[in-house]
Formats: sequence, structure tokens, C-alpha cells
Amino acid sequence: MTKFFECLVPVTSCNLKCEYCYVIQEKRRYNEIKNLKYPVEWIAKALRKERLGGVCYFSLCGEGETLLPDYIIELTEQLLKSGHYVNITTNGTISHRITELIGLSPDLHNRLHISFSYHYDELVRTKNLYKFWDNVRRVKDNNISFVVQCNLCDSYIEKIDEIKSDCISNIGTLPQFVATRDESQPYYKILTSDLNKYIMVGKSTGSDLFDFTIDNINKKRCDFCYAGAWSYRLLLESGDLKRCYAEPAFYNIFQDINEPIPQEPIGFNCKSDFCVNASHFLTLGIMPDVVTPTYDELRKMKNINNISKNMDSFFRHKLYEENKQVHHKVQNIYQISKLSDYAKLLSRPIIIYGAGRLGNNLVKKMNECGIKYEIICDSNKTRQVNGVVPVEVMLDKLSQFDSPVIAVAIMDDKVVSEVFYTLENTSAELCTYYTIMMAIKYTNGYVHPKAIS
Repeated sequence: MTKFFECLVPVTSCNLKCEYCYVIQEKRRYNEIKNLKYPVEWIAKALRKERLGGVCYFSLCGEGETLLPDYIIELTEQLLKSGHYVNITTNGTISHRITELIGLSPDLHNRLHISFSYHYDELVRTKNLYKFWDNVRRVKDNNISFVVQCNLCDSYIEKIDEIKSDCISNIGTLPQFVATRDESQPYYKILTSDLNKYIMVGKSTGSDLFDFTIDNINKKRCDFCYAGAWSYRLLLESGDLKRCYAEPAFYNIFQDINEPIPQEPIGFNCKSDFCVNASHFLTLGIMPDVVTPTYDELRKMKNINNISKNMDSFFRHKLYEENKQVHHKVQNIYQISKLSDYAKLLSRPIIIYGAGRLGNNLVKKMNECGIKYEIICDSNKTRQVNGVVPVEVMLDKLSQFDSPVIAVAIMDDKVVSEVFYTLENTSAELCTYYTIMMAIKYTNGYVHPKAIS
């Protein structure tokens, strides 16, 4: 596996209306099925193996039902014929599209994977439950890899035994469960009224995917990230390419299909609260220093062979096995494992590295919230005014502080990495501007005493 592309299919229309749907939470259900601006044949040429450097993994998912657009089967077939591997996420109710996928040449089946989203309440309400399981069985009978996934919500908790019984009676095993986010708030949390009960029920299912996703929520990843070099988020409508969810588009992959694709890793400068869709990105090895299960381990279902040998072998690979690493692990990074770590961070002596736009913004925000910083420094002599000291002065004063944290407030990702490497042997722990800003957001600007104990 050379690269991973998470592809957004431009569809917000859906035949279901799930209570936990992110698109509905964010009021983006426009009921649209947009056309692609480029022909499928052109898109396939843009995404050919020779240009991308080898075999890639494409995951196709819409903000509505992925299988609704007329072009989706042709696009899938072209990607498979190019030698790539493809995943399609679907609610499993568009039977004629499932028939078309099954109708693809059998030699393409062993590189196709279908993620069936098991939306139990809506399948019952719309009388699509039988159709859903029939389509799952048809895919299985045709030796196409698949997984059945269920977004755990409070409604399902109340009928978990009913859900388990339905799954076992239809495929002989339980689905993989996924922790569901509440995206209606300015900060992320689990969509539940009783978190302890939610976690207890989720863990009772024995789902490795649930354990992974519940652990990932609000765990800010601070290690070196190769998103933007080994993985991308591709907007299929336009060809705009993003490095990840928290990044703007930085390149159009469909305009000049002979031009090499930029490789600009995010590095240590992650802008996201946590790794969105970490069960894809992290398990595929986008952060080599973060130990995770393999991609297939989170998608295997007990007691049945839902993943073919060929697909299983492919899913076991990590992106760092096929790509050149340009970083080394920095040991003194301040790690965020849980929300209380943000409050602990703000209670430490904070030194700001960088007096440009981000540094000044951080100073302003900390002052507004009554959070003290000890020093602000910059290597640029023109910025060494109004209390901004040279980096050398900051380093000389480090020993005066107990467990200091240096927050690198620089926009350029490459420069941030360089600064981290120059500071990795100091007595301070390191973080970025974005980590401090998230700490302020999640603590409302104040240190919670309970979090320090």
C-alpha cells in the first residue's frame, strides 16, 4: 500500500434519517446528488498507479448514501481495474447497486471491500431490515470482503439484546461497533446521556473497533504525521485534495494529471482536536510512532470469514512499510491522553516559541483567559522587541522553571519540525500552538483543580 485516499462522494441525499447522523447534526442535509466535474475516465487516469507511486487504497463515502450517484459503480470499477483496492461505505439498502457491484468481473472482487452501516432503528422504521441482511449475504456469497458496523447510540443501548439477536440470527456473529460523536457542540464528546453506561455496553459487545474509537475520542495526537504525503482526503466532485479533515484544500489532483502529487506531511503541527477517522488513518500507519492494531484487526468479525485472504494481507500492511520516513521520534512531546491533560498543561510554566501571528494570537488568548506565560522568544531579531527575547536567552532560563512546556507557535509545518528537533534534548516538554489553544477551549480558559490531582 503506497497511499490512502479517503474520498468524499458529493452526495448529501439519503433514504434514511439516523438520529446520530453527523450531516444532520451539522444541518448539512441538502438532499443533493452532485455530478462530478471531471469524467470518470479522466479521474481514473489522474489516479493511476504510475502517478501515485504504486497500489493505493481508496475509501469511498458520501455525506449521504454513497451508492445513490449513477457514476459510483463505474468509478469503483475503474479504480479496481487500475490495480487499486477500494472500500465503499453504504447503508446496504440500495439493492440494485449491490447487484451491480456483484456483477463486476470476479477478478476484481478480491480487491473490493464493503462497509455496511447497520442503522438498526432506521432499517426497522423504513422496513428495510430484510433487504439489508439479504444484501450482506449476497456480498458474502460472492466472496467480496465486508464488515457490518453499528454506530452505538442511546437508543441502541436500550435494545442491545434485540440488536445482538438480530445480527446473530442473520450472519452468526455481532457487528463491529463504533463510538458516535456529538458534533453539535464546539467541542467533541460522545453522543450519550450516560457515558459510563455507554462505555459498559459498548465494551460488552467485544468489539475491537469500539474499543479503539472510544479510546481515540479527544486524544490529541502530537507525534509526527505523514498525512499530506502518504494519505489524503480527496473531494471527488472537484479533485481538491486536503491533507486531512482539519486542513484546507492545497492542490487539485484532476487538473494536470501528469503532474507529480505534492508530498507535504503535516509533521508535528496537527491542527485537529483528535485524529478524525483514526480507525482508517492511524491503523494504516500514518503516524509511525503511534502503536495501533492493524486495519484488518478492527474489521474482522468473530466466527465468520468476512475478509478474503488477499484483502486481509493488504489490510495488514502499514504505509510506513512502503514509504520513506523523513523524521525521527521526539521523546519530550507533551502527550494528551485524556481531557484532564489539557488542564494539567495549562498549570505548567508555559514558554511561547514564536512571536509572529500565531504567537501574538496565543499571547492575546492567554491574557484574555488569565493564563500566565513565562517567556516569549523568537529567533528573528526583528521580532525581539516588547519583551520578546532571543531563543538563546530562553534556553538559558529554562532551568529556572519546574517542568516547563515550550509551545511552538509557528505556521510553517517544516519549521515546526525543525524547532522540535532543536529542542528535543532540553528539560522542557514540547507542544504546538494548536495544543495550547485546544487546552484553552476544553477548559474554558481555566485550570480545573480536579484535573491536577
